[in-house]
Amino acid sequence: MQVKFPVKKYNPAVPFLYILQGFFHFFAILATYFALQRNQHILPPKVLYGVIMYIMFSVTSLGSVLDRRPYAVWLELLRCLLYIPADYYFTPWIFVANPAYYKTIAMLIRGLFIATGILWLKTVIDGRTVKWNPKKLL
Repeated sequence: MQVKFPVKKYNPAVPFLYILQGFFHFFAILATYFALQRNQHILPPKVLYGVIMYIMFSVTSLGSVLDRRPYAVWLELLRCLLYIPADYYFTPWIFVANPAYYKTIAMLIRGLFIATGILWLKTVIDGRTVKWNPKKLL
């Protein structure tokens, strides 16, 4: 297959609100990863592997939002709902061996996920579609 010139640049325009959401959730993922690294010696293997899978799913979901995939709304809603069991199993282990400010960070992350989950749920329930204008590579 020959490359046609001029090559069209793939650069989907993403609304600022989605970029902001991705920014804050990316830092929540980083905080989770650092807590996981710090506490891997006290975490049960099932919790450790579950949180690693959740981190991978989160990065994939955020990438689909920033790439403007049509299924991104559903992935983000599922990710925010899956945060509840992930938080339930992961957070008690974090509070055992860490400073008190970890509790404050955990509360901020919970608030972020609750607010984002409510916004995505409202988008789905209202039946609104997110205006995606996908650009094809070929």
